[in-house]
Amino acid sequence: MELNGTPIAPGFAAGPLARIVADEHPAPPTGDLGEARGRAAASLGERAHAALNPGHRDVLLAQQAMLLDPEWWDAVQARLESGDPPEVAVQAAGDQFAAALDALDDPYLKARAADVREVAALWLASLAGEVTARTPAGAVVLAGRLAVADVLPGGRAAAAYIVQDGSPTMHAALIAQNLGVPVVVVDSLSLLDSVTDGEEVAVDGDAGRIVVGEARRAAPTLALSAPPGPVPWRGGPRAIEVRANVGSAEEAQSARRAGADGVGLFRTELFFQGRGRVPSRAEQQEEYRRAAAAAGGPVCFRTFDAGGDKPLAGLTLADEENPALGRRGMRLYRDVPEVFREQLEAMRTAAAEGPVEVMFPMVATLDDWNYCRDALDAVGTGARPKAVGVMVEVPSLLFLIPELAALGVQFLSLGTNDLTQYLSAVDRAEADRSHLSPLALARAIAHTCREAAAHGVKLAVCGGLAADPAWAVLLAALGVDELSVPVPRVSAIKGALAKVPAASPPDVLDALTAASDQDFLARLCG
Repeated sequence: MELNGTPIAPGFAAGPLARIVADEHPAPPTGDLGEARGRAAASLGERAHAALNPGHRDVLLAQQAMLLDPEWWDAVQARLESGDPPEVAVQAAGDQFAAALDALDDPYLKARAADVREVAALWLASLAGEVTARTPAGAVVLAGRLAVADVLPGGRAAAAYIVQDGSPTMHAALIAQNLGVPVVVVDSLSLLDSVTDGEEVAVDGDAGRIVVGEARRAAPTLALSAPPGPVPWRGGPRAIEVRANVGSAEEAQSARRAGADGVGLFRTELFFQGRGRVPSRAEQQEEYRRAAAAAGGPVCFRTFDAGGDKPLAGLTLADEENPALGRRGMRLYRDVPEVFREQLEAMRTAAAEGPVEVMFPMVATLDDWNYCRDALDAVGTGARPKAVGVMVEVPSLLFLIPELAALGVQFLSLGTNDLTQYLSAVDRAEADRSHLSPLALARAIAHTCREAAAHGVKLAVCGGLAADPAWAVLLAALGVDELSVPVPRVSAIKGALAKVPAASPPDVLDALTAASDQDFLARLCG
């Protein structure tokens, strides 16, 4: 059996199904409401203390603060006085606050409604004297809602999640994305009623695909690690680096264990989002230093890419008419120069620990690049990064590569997710993909490869296409020097590149001469 859902965290995993089903007849309260609240808050505090990742720790502490908010307690007391039972009062007050967040326009704040519901569930479980059971290690968990406690190390050691309620910007999903735990949202959990607990299930968090029965043979498998070192390309002197996309120092260490050749994209905005604020220079210095020391190879830090689908309190606007085309990425930096400068100082300090690269997002003009380059040059502390470059996600850059090279750009990294949406004028979150042209995208990338090679600029791809084996082979054939993928995909992509023989007729580049998108995809995947 095969089902399709909405992916909210990428990766692939397979394992026995394990259900976490809400009890339709929950146990009656067994303790005092205030004591239950205190126990739940203490549990959150203990898990925060045990969390290795500072961002994860801050999420748990934020949930603890939410639980102890006097306004919530007052709302519960008011309902108790009106005659509601304790469990009804907690749930109703929580639903009220969650609904208020759901009604906001800011996608980041809307996603915090999931935290409110999660905290309410913790309070109710504590009130009933329940202890959340751990699921078997390696299980594919079927649950109504994804919770932070489920995906953090020390929580349920699951391989993947299938849930009915979730979004890519909720805290639990962001953590799953960081850790490489695939998550797919389905319309109804009843779709899997015919599947028994313990039956093998595979979850593809890239395509949103769920395969039941003989799952390990029905979907691609991933080895735990890949051989270290770049992959020789077609038996020649050239080799392709396969690095990892990460959001923390711990993930950089995981990338090293997975056989990655370094970090091709360190998403610093995820470090910001985990705190719900702009971290201090000292906090950033420590995190970036640890990442540079742990990665076992170069680390490419992307300066904070807030805005669009990654809002950040205190930096981004809540009322932009079109956030994807508005004040995001480097377009924020002129408005918050001190925040930008402190991050650059932290990155230059980390350069003393290992080879560090710095990359600027949403660069669209030569003036954008000059501003970012000059800001980095003006930082007087720390070591000079090994290389400095830009994300290629705005189509205007495709036609400015000669000038960028002359102005000091040392590498380009194709952000294919945003490049696709801007090239086709289709929002990256749009479910209808019929207006996207993979052939046009492939030809745009081929143009970029030619320009980069002609002007001596290294070219990488850190977007979603790099994690697709067929696209990875095409990108390497076009001349891309480096692919950066989620940690769980390192082995699969290295394996796909290693399988390409020295002579491979018909050559994958023939796909670029296709007469239609359908023909292109058929040749690419053939």
